[in-house]
Amino acid sequence: MDKRCTPVYFKLVDFLADCRHHDANYDIAKTLIELIQDFPDIYIEQIASRAHTSVSTVTKFCKRLGYLSFKSLKEDILPYVDQSTDIQTTVDSFIEKDHCLTQDFFKWIDFADLTMKLKQIIRHKPIVILNSSYSDPASNHLRSIFEVHHYPTYLLNRDVDDSILFDLIKQQGVVLIVSLTGRWLTQHQNTLKQL
Repeated sequence: MDKRCTPVYFKLVDFLADCRHHDANYDIAKTLIELIQDFPDIYIEQIASRAHTSVSTVTKFCKRLGYLSFKSLKEDILPYVDQSTDIQTTVDSFIEKDHCLTQDFFKWIDFADLTMKLKQIIRHKPIVILNSSYSDPASNHLRSIFEVHHYPTYLLNRDVDDSILFDLIKQQGVVLIVSLTGRWLTQHQNTLKQL
């Protein structure tokens, strides 16, 4: 089976599409993509060596993709290793897994509170949603809510240049920052003050 049809591969492609710098994470993602067909019969030391980095950096990268370890990343490919699996089964499995992940995410949201806040936000135009990934379901759902009401809504990567952000919101705009860890907020205090 072509392992380019696995969730791991899609996460790696998304990561590279969102890359801003040529660093160790870029090298690891590129190496994993190049060696995807060798999974699961590959060792973390091989990845680290080929990416010219350490085993611990590869482990941190796996965690950044949402896996507990390199082993759990490899285990995510195992259901797709069977050569007899056809493309329809692979796509169905991927859609089901994505649906489950989305449901798990939304369990953490207080929808009554969210509805009240969205009603307050919707008085402003335009609306800019800053997120780490364009493919994040929560941000896409938020964008859809605002677009249904014909509000100009922009979904931007959080690392966008400040001048683009300030140009889009002008005077009356509102910015929603999606940051699950809060790290972006602490690293961009100057941007927050200007907003």
